[in-house]
Amino acid sequence: MSSKVRAAYDLICAGMEKFEAEISLEECSITVAELKDAVDLVMCNPELWWLGARYAYGSYSTFSNIDECQAASVSPEYAYTANEANALKPEIESSIEEALSWTGPKMTEFEKAQVLHDYLVRTCQYSVRVAEGGESQTSYHRAVSALSGDKVTVCHMPLPTNGFSGEQA
Repeated sequence: MSSKVRAAYDLICAGMEKFEAEISLEECSITVAELKDAVDLVMCNPELWWLGARYAYGSYSTFSNIDECQAASVSPEYAYTANEANALKPEIESSIEEALSWTGPKMTEFEKAQVLHDYLVRTCQYSVRVAEGGESQTSYHRAVSALSGDKVTVCHMPLPTNGFSGEQA
């Protein structure tokens, strides 16, 4: 990672921790292409779980190729408000501590990742809105439901080959 991308990453993370609506990037002097690299890294940061999936940026320049333009600012989308995120933090931190309690100091990184994966599979619930008899009802399923004989309808799950599926799992 270049020093410019790192500087932008640090600024964006700091701004997002404060739920800033617009984060100035003037001091980084980065291009839009470099900004995209920095934002990709930010979106992978698990400590910023309250982020949305989109962002907007401001730029200025005379270049016809937008990627060569100077990035002036970034405006992130947040999945939660600051108050909502602060209310959820204790519960999330407690869940993380519980998940990590299943790992041991002699475990390899792969073994730790496998334990955390298994924890998520065991504890996550997915809600599905289904229409039965003309009424919409919420049905809850766990990731293991499909393996235990329950029929679970999976909607809008991207597949590598054919896009979206609405088939029974």
